[in-house]
Amino acid sequence: MMSISKLIVKTLSIYSKHLFGLLALSLLIVISGYAVTWAIFPANIDKTSTYVEMNLSEQVSRMISVVIWSFKRAFLTCLTTSLFSAATTMLVCDKLSKGTSTLWGSLKQSLPRLCVVILATISLYFVIVGGFLMFIAPGILFYLWFVLTIPAVINDRLGPWAAMRQSKRISANKLAELFLVAVLLGAFAFAIHLALMILGRVVVQTLFENQSIRSLFLILLLIAKRVILLPLVTLPFIILYFDFVKSGQSDESEIVAVPCCPLSIPKTSSVDESN
Repeated sequence: MMSISKLIVKTLSIYSKHLFGLLALSLLIVISGYAVTWAIFPANIDKTSTYVEMNLSEQVSRMISVVIWSFKRAFLTCLTTSLFSAATTMLVCDKLSKGTSTLWGSLKQSLPRLCVVILATISLYFVIVGGFLMFIAPGILFYLWFVLTIPAVINDRLGPWAAMRQSKRISANKLAELFLVAVLLGAFAFAIHLALMILGRVVVQTLFENQSIRSLFLILLLIAKRVILLPLVTLPFIILYFDFVKSGQSDESEIVAVPCCPLSIPKTSSVDESN
């Protein structure tokens, strides 16, 4: 596995070279996720009453509503991450191969696989959430096993379950490294979230008196945070996928030895053509 410092450098290099395109794509996916959340999955949670003011049946009903709402939001978060990963997989592949492809070219490569990506996301969601419901530890293990599923769907042209098996084979001997990267990314995302929320509260308290404007500002700040962080927490795992595959750490014959990157196919030499 490449070092953490090299992974950070590669991630920031791709992020900076395609900054506006990645942010635009991230914004589109995040806004779509919020739109689906608010339009299809309204919260319907009574926030005007406290648990003390409710009877037992009302308390249970509210708790169930909160849990269901949380699961729906978690699925949408999982889906937006998967869509962004699918859209940028071949871009990362091409950049690691010193190619010159664009984000739009990578997006076009991923669109025919959209249905497979959604099916894979649904499978991942139920497997990982089910694992977390079994005392958390299985959920962490399942996440580390299957975190490379979407790049396998796009790069290796696999179906949902075949891509999950591919991800598990690739990551089987790399769980410690993947866990370290996941913890670092989680800590980084939490630090950015905390800093922006504190800054947002200070700005809101200082500049705005109207409660509606305050709420709108905080919502926009939350969206901006998600838009900025989505590429930063997604690209490292795509880079690791190609690093694991290329390094040939696994002896399984099903794993591709070299990344399949249709965006940058080398030209055939005249000697090869003559043969």
